[in-house]
Amino acid sequence: MVSLIEEVQNNCVSDNISIVDMLRKSLILARRLKIEEFEKWIKLELDGYNDISELPKYRTIEGLLKAETAYGVKILQMPRSDLQDILQKRPYLNPISKIEELYNNHKSNTLELIYPLETIEMIQKGLNCESRPFLSVEPSELKNILDTVKNTVLEWTLRLQDDGIMGENFSFTENEKNIANQNRNIYNLIIIQQINIKLNKDEIFEKLFEIKKIIKDSSLLNEKKEEYTKDIQSVELELQNNPIPDVDKIKNVFSNILIGATGSLLAEGLKPLIYMICFSLGINIGFWE
Repeated sequence: MVSLIEEVQNNCVSDNISIVDMLRKSLILARRLKIEEFEKWIKLELDGYNDISELPKYRTIEGLLKAETAYGVKILQMPRSDLQDILQKRPYLNPISKIEELYNNHKSNTLELIYPLETIEMIQKGLNCESRPFLSVEPSELKNILDTVKNTVLEWTLRLQDDGIMGENFSFTENEKNIANQNRNIYNLIIIQQINIKLNKDEIFEKLFEIKKIIKDSSLLNEKKEEYTKDIQSVELELQNNPIPDVDKIKNVFSNILIGATGSLLAEGLKPLIYMICFSLGINIGFWE
């Protein structure tokens, strides 16, 4: 008889098994082995995400802002690049069953995702047009979500199998439970690495304070210290005074600091701090290869 671990693995590599069925079996695994982070993640995938702060990075899909006009479908361009970027990315909170259904039933090369009414009105007002905007995405964006979930579960079960955990007859021996308990943090890390952890506003200001301290304590010339400190203060003011901060301005500040800073300054922790802030604000600063 195929063990529970093997059955879940077979489900992961099969195109004929619903991802929902695969996740339900995975939930049995996580619950019986008391692997909390995996259990929480599986339930969120099955039920949907209520809190956008818990949404993994792979659940943000990207497309093109378009509208149906009298001259056919046209790509729309917002006046501000940061608004364009926000509108062309959509956090997908729905249960994975809805994603699977939408992907399996698509008939064309693109899918039209409808914006909320208030967003539609904002776009129409900003562009002074009456055309109905929508987000045009390729089906591969949805397939990426499904594949990422399958690959994560497959990697997890392969690690369990390597450690001698099989789940014969859909149950686990005391030895298997003990192994799972000893390696719980390792198993949880697999899913933690998939989760999109973003800083809230207060945490961003804490990181900016740390950046200023690193600059102050660095071996930079006083002139440069003063310049970079003022630059960081300008970022703080931008975040304090504007509900939708100018991300291009913030990006330029951080880019200039990273280009001009010495390697030792980056080694003290500047680069990771800037990365966390930019990631949380949706800024691709391009220094992370």
